[in-house]
Amino acid sequence: MPWTRFGDVQFDALVRRLDSGDRRRRELLALLVRACRRTGLRLQHAAVCHSFDRAVARCSIQMPRTWEDVEAAREALRGRLGSSDEKLAVRGLNLAADQLVHEGRLPRRLRHRARGPCSSCHRVKRIENVRRMLCPACVGARTARARFDRLCARFSRQLGGAAGVVFGTLVEFERRTPPSPRAFNRVWALGSFLLQQPGVRALRTWPDVLALRAAIQADPMRGRRHQALWALHRVRQALLERGALAPLPSQRSGPVDDRLEAVWARFHVADPIRRGLLRTLIDYFRETRITFAAVQVAQAFAYHLARHEVGPVRSWDDIDTITRAATGPGQRWRRRIHTALRRLGDALEHKGQIAPRPPRDALPRILGRLVDSPAEVREINARFLTSLHEHQRRPITLRRYVCELNRFWIWAVGQGIRHPAQVSNEGVRNYLRTLRRKGRGADAIDSIQTQLRGYFDWLRRERLVLVRPVAARERPRRAPVRVCERGTFEKLIAALGTGALEPRSALVLYLLVFHALRNHEIVGADAIGFREHGTLETFDVELPPPVVSVGRRHVARGDRVLHLPSGRYPWLREVLVAVANQRAATLKLPDNRRLFVSESWRQSHRPMDPHVVNRLVARATKAVCGIEMTPALVRQSAGAFFADASDHTICGAMGWSPARAVALGYATREIVAACLPGTC
Repeated sequence: MPWTRFGDVQFDALVRRLDSGDRRRRELLALLVRACRRTGLRLQHAAVCHSFDRAVARCSIQMPRTWEDVEAAREALRGRLGSSDEKLAVRGLNLAADQLVHEGRLPRRLRHRARGPCSSCHRVKRIENVRRMLCPACVGARTARARFDRLCARFSRQLGGAAGVVFGTLVEFERRTPPSPRAFNRVWALGSFLLQQPGVRALRTWPDVLALRAAIQADPMRGRRHQALWALHRVRQALLERGALAPLPSQRSGPVDDRLEAVWARFHVADPIRRGLLRTLIDYFRETRITFAAVQVAQAFAYHLARHEVGPVRSWDDIDTITRAATGPGQRWRRRIHTALRRLGDALEHKGQIAPRPPRDALPRILGRLVDSPAEVREINARFLTSLHEHQRRPITLRRYVCELNRFWIWAVGQGIRHPAQVSNEGVRNYLRTLRRKGRGADAIDSIQTQLRGYFDWLRRERLVLVRPVAARERPRRAPVRVCERGTFEKLIAALGTGALEPRSALVLYLLVFHALRNHEIVGADAIGFREHGTLETFDVELPPPVVSVGRRHVARGDRVLHLPSGRYPWLREVLVAVANQRAATLKLPDNRRLFVSESWRQSHRPMDPHVVNRLVARATKAVCGIEMTPALVRQSAGAFFADASDHTICGAMGWSPARAVALGYATREIVAACLPGTC
């Protein structure tokens, strides 16, 4: 089953899943389904049906007979659901009310009289139907299709040439579905805008489309600008379906190098200087390292170049000038533009087009941060930092020392200590206890203790103190491997192939047991789909990039594409197909390739929260084994028991690092009989 398609089959599966034994809920859901199909099936209707069904079950909504019942149902929804669910449920209630009006079971609702422009004849007069913005002469006089044709004919008579072709493309696209108030708005917005822009070119290439979009964005009328942009989106979609426009490379899908090239393909500025700068930056990223962050930096730089005039870059001074003048809509955007300019300077320097940047001495600026230290030790601290600088320590290391020395001496002055010779072992221990009470973790305190040890070692070499008041670092003992009981683990393995577990939980446990995936890898994995590898059918999963420096729990994977042998294990194929069906019914964005999608993340491309894996594993192990286990306990138990059955090299095949594989095979075992989520 395709992972990115939402159509009638997926919608029917969603309706069957929401169908309950309650006759009232079934009638209201059927009414909403008819409304969705009448207005044209869209992807957001899945979320509307979900929220509306929950609202009907929770708020006891009855089938509305009058408009007063509709208002009462809308008031009953307030404060009973979340903000997103309430908005979607109200939208479903409005769709159901429109369907009742369409079927003749509710009268057309007339609001209070008001004065405004009619959406059909566009003359300012008394309007009775404020919701649809129609005057009395147009309400009931003609059908909605006739009023829509009248509006289109009005603009078609006045538009000619390329503007008439663009407007005709929009009208042809809108006539595929029954006209709605939004269709009236789109047609009026684009038609009135084109009347004021006689020099519109025919949309034959993407630069023409982007030029028209830029002109619409400069429209001073906010409401018309928003609707005209939606109308241009419909025109662009129609041109793509006709083949009049080539498909635009996507910046949000595909391999990272293709996304980087898509930035260049969408850059429509004709200035050779700016085009050359963007091409230089993209080539530099391709030659060094292509990452997702590089794509974001290139996108921000292309956006900046498209909206600002930039002259030729002949030196680092020109880059500094451009950097100081670079502005953006937010801090993150400005930071990306500044990063792009620094990488551009490195690329031009590597090509020999600009002179190398003279090294800047960071020591004076770092020494200026010692103002928080007492005057008695400020000179001593400056000598210590100068010594570190002479030994080629990095500026970031010096800044960390400055921060810790300032914090330590502020505390010491409060204790009456004015010189390093007055610091004792008990004083350092009291300082570390103070940090621990303030919430500092064990790793942070260990780092601070290491820095103080180096500081007092230098003082002892300089004969400023006689002894070092900081205790030596104790060698950490090897922590035992925490595993569950063997019988509990065997019961969990047996439950994977019986179908007793929910599909998502079964797939998560399979990935934990047989591939040792971590939480961020599971929720960040992308589904490629079923493939044939020789005579074996597999389901391929693309894993996210590895996390840098995760300590002894590091998992070293040589390949980011994981092959699940679905052809060898029939139960695994059934689990994958069930997960695919559940995902298709939940998904809202068609280009989302995430393997796991939940109700809370169906409207976003970002992965789920890694703690969702903890909840799935805890629920599944509680149902099968009677105890709640964590993903770490399941992974370590699998590695330890597989190493006992075969050898520790099997842990390397699962994805563990060699050192961790040896630890799983030979380290001391600590049996965990029962635990709570988040404790292992």
